Amino acid sequence: MKYVVELSQQAQSDIRAIGRWLEAHRSIEISDRWMRAFARIIVQLETDPSRFPFAEEAADLGVQLRVHHLGSKTSGYRIIFVVNGQTVRVARVRHAARDSLTGGDI
Repeated sequence: MKYVVELSQQAQSDIRAIGRWLEAHRSIEISDRWMRAFARIIVQLETDPSRFPFAEEAADLGVQLRVHHLGSKTSGYRIIFVVNGQTVRVARVRHAARDSLTGGDI
């Protein structure tokens, strides 16, 4: 079964900011590598998004947020999304070291 993946405006902004930061503080190559890895995650979300665990803040927020980690769970990025029918909505893309999401973040 194929899902449609949508990126919220905030997720799009997150992705652009991450790309700019990696380019400025690491290199264009690392930024490009991160973008390609993110694109591979989108493909995974298109095929089986429910295999990923619920985000730690899901119960507190009362939203069935799921999370996919890009990189390590402590120093990588969290792709935070909701599955609704055949649609996967990526709400945020945040560094793992940042605080948990609040209601205003999604």
